[in-house]
Amino acid sequence: MHPIRVKQVKEIILVADDVDASRRLYRETLGLAMPGSPDRLNLAPIGSQYLGVAAPGEMAHPGFTGRLHLGLEIEAADFERAVAHLRAEGVAVTVRALRPGYMDTPESVGAYFLDPDANLVELWAPGLPSP
Repeated sequence: MHPIRVKQVKEIILVADDVDASRRLYRETLGLAMPGSPDRLNLAPIGSQYLGVAAPGEMAHPGFTGRLHLGLEIEAADFERAVAHLRAEGVAVTVRALRPGYMDTPESVGAYFLDPDANLVELWAPGLPSP
């Protein structure tokens, strides 16, 4: 059995030096349903996944200096075990509830940590109430 069962890539958020240029590419050139007005993450749904573009500093997390945020969806029932596994492997994990309605889900929680290149990775569990 795998230590953490990832269901799917739920979101990829690119850190862009020029958010407006990135928004034009993804929204106007590629036709993605990115919000009409710029917002913090500029999330565009693509099937059951999301692509976003954020300015440097918007994805606040201690030590995050990378260029990518990767959100991986896991089952709510696996969340506590996944966090315990990461911590047992020496990974510093921050757990926090997400605002209601995030990713069209009434409630969810995320476990955030950095990969070796200081990119921000999230294990996202929809349907799980605040810890």
